[in-house]
Amino acid sequence: MKGAELSPKSVEVRKHTGAVLQLKDGTRLVSDIYALVGAKPAPALLMRQPYGRAIASTVVYAQPEFFVREGFVVVIQDVRGRGDSEGYFNAFQDEAEDGIETVNWVASLKECDGRVCMYGFSYQGYTQLALLKNRPEALVAIAPHMSAANLYDGWFYKDGILRLSTTLSWGNQMLREDAWRQKNTKLALALEASWRAPSSLTSQLPVADAQPLCHAEAPGYLSKWLAHEQYDDYWQRLDTSECLEKTDIPIFHLAGYYDYYLDGSLSAYQFRKHCETDFFLLSPWKHIPWERWIAGHDLGPEARLDTDQLLANWFKTQLGLPTQSPVRPGVRYFTLGSNQWQTCDSWPPASERLTLFLSSKGRANSSAGDGKLMEGLSDDLEDTFVSDPQVPVLAPGGMVPVWGPVDLREQQQGNNMLLYTGEVFSEKTTISGQPSAEIYVSTDVPSLDLFARLSWVRQDGSALFISLAAAEISFDGTGPVRVALNFGACSLELKAGESLRLDLAGQAFPLFARNPQDGTSRLRKHYPCDFKIARVHIHHDPEWPSSLILPKVS
Repeated sequence: MKGAELSPKSVEVRKHTGAVLQLKDGTRLVSDIYALVGAKPAPALLMRQPYGRAIASTVVYAQPEFFVREGFVVVIQDVRGRGDSEGYFNAFQDEAEDGIETVNWVASLKECDGRVCMYGFSYQGYTQLALLKNRPEALVAIAPHMSAANLYDGWFYKDGILRLSTTLSWGNQMLREDAWRQKNTKLALALEASWRAPSSLTSQLPVADAQPLCHAEAPGYLSKWLAHEQYDDYWQRLDTSECLEKTDIPIFHLAGYYDYYLDGSLSAYQFRKHCETDFFLLSPWKHIPWERWIAGHDLGPEARLDTDQLLANWFKTQLGLPTQSPVRPGVRYFTLGSNQWQTCDSWPPASERLTLFLSSKGRANSSAGDGKLMEGLSDDLEDTFVSDPQVPVLAPGGMVPVWGPVDLREQQQGNNMLLYTGEVFSEKTTISGQPSAEIYVSTDVPSLDLFARLSWVRQDGSALFISLAAAEISFDGTGPVRVALNFGACSLELKAGESLRLDLAGQAFPLFARNPQDGTSRLRKHYPCDFKIARVHIHHDPEWPSSLILPKVS
């Protein structure tokens, strides 16, 4: 219609490719800037990433043009040493200083009104959290999705146990790109080969010298992740957890029940419990994609959420921009079973404690055993399983772990684990929060890992994986040791006739590095024959009341 104004969504988006920021040290970082042609200056959404700025994390987010048409300027930058940016990539180490200079530069662009927000998941999430130690004044709000402020506990290790397959596979991906960038063809081809053979990579010994990842010509950041097995100064320098507690910047958290970095996302949120500005989306998703189908299991149409519009509306809410759907602080979480979203003021929602005690007549081995979860204590025999690191119990999904609601029935047939199945619920029951377990363990070796998996036993007999807990235990031979196991966040509605199952084992390989069970470093054993075999005893009687503790909300 003549004289009618065009809506923002119909206006042309201009992409300025290759905009350059020269840092104080002379390094040039390259960005793409997306803006509406002829528009007034607008708030900027900044993403800093190491995968090539053209990708712009569109594996989970909309194209930058979507956010531009929502009223933002979008800046996607290659971090130092990646894409077209100069310098050398040293994972995580330079993101704080480089990020501060970048935010100030973006705020000064003619397309920007001086206000900068950041978004992105995984590594792109850490580039946001890294700025909190010295937050730039122009930074208004951040959305670090599926990431971690504490890289040690939330990304690379769990209770001191190396997250083996994710660390080596992601490190392989990054090092491969470094090698091609450096024109080191021989190393690049070796990394390409190891990338295609993940089982061979995770089976290498010693782990601390995994080849070709720890090759002398490869950048050394992965070797350092393996060298620093404990939370020491290396990890402390990168940890921004305390900054989360002190800063008042609004944050949009996003976590997934089946994301490898769930612990990191939950920890970051817990440090923000004092803050009334934050929004937490707790989803049923894995790292990629954010969708309804996971591991062959349909989570229903509600699991397909428009996170892009939600993100745009949340930023508008923080910036005071008009939106028909403002996003208020609080928590939105997905309940498996009912496959519906719920809301609460903070996570976890209010619940009552349901304690189920482990019980058997001494034969809880495998799904053919007699292990039960009971509401009352009984005077039982202990259960015993053999933990053999040379023939480890596999993670959900097997040698190439599948993190999702996979059916554990086949794995649960093994005698090298213990199974305890609860009585079926007589009515609909919802568990929402973070389950835990207290297990009393004794063994004949100095050191042991204990892995617990919680599964959902449905009426068809399937046992869908829900959550995993782990602990590294030291023994001095004086008697059973009480082990506290903390599961990740979950929300599950069980129908009448369904139940829960707890299984216990000494490994979850190759998701986690194997414990040699002799009290020495798990990352420095050269040969499988150096591993010790352990007889592990799980005690469950009035003196040693092993139990599963569930947060029951209905």
